[in-house]
Amino acid sequence: MLEEENILKRVSEGDKDAFKALFYEYFGKMKSFLTSILHDSAVCEDIAQDIFVKIWTMRYLLPEIRSLDSYLYRMAKNAALNYLRYARREVAGNDVEIDDDSLLEHAFDAKEKLQAVGTVISGMPQKRRKVFIMSRIFDISNDMIAEHLNISKKTVENHINLANKELKECFADN
Repeated sequence: MLEEENILKRVSEGDKDAFKALFYEYFGKMKSFLTSILHDSAVCEDIAQDIFVKIWTMRYLLPEIRSLDSYLYRMAKNAALNYLRYARREVAGNDVEIDDDSLLEHAFDAKEKLQAVGTVISGMPQKRRKVFIMSRIFDISNDMIAEHLNISKKTVENHINLANKELKECFADN
C-alpha cells in the first residue's frame, strides 16, 4: 500500500513518478469496481482513465484528501452514475427520470463486494497475492509471470487456483 499522505503530496507537486505509482496501485481496483457496476470493460477502462486524468489536472487539491480510497471510489461511483444517466437518456430520450436510489444501492453493494475481495487478497501470502494481482488485475500471462518472478508456470497456476479458492470461500459464506 502506498503511503497516502506522502504520495498525495508528491503528486500535488507534479511528481510524475509518484502519479505513476498511484496509477498502478489503483487503476485495476477502479476498473474492477466500475465493471461491477457497468458490466462493460472497455467503457470502464475509459472512465477509470478519465478519473486519473482528473486527478492529475486537479492535483493541487490532493493534500486535502484524508482517505484516498474513499475519494477514488466516490469519483468512480459518481462517474458510473453519470455514465448510466447519460446512457439511459440516450436510449429513452432526455425527458426520462433516473432512479438514483437503485443506482446508488447497486454501487454500494458492488463497493462492499470489492472491499471483501480486497480484504481476502490482502490476507493472501505475499507471493500468491503478487501472482494473483499480476494475473487478474494487470492481465499478465502465466508465462510472463513465471518468467518475471523466476518460478515455474505450474507454480503460477497453483497460486492463482489457491487465490480463486480463497475468494470463492469468502463469497460462499455471504
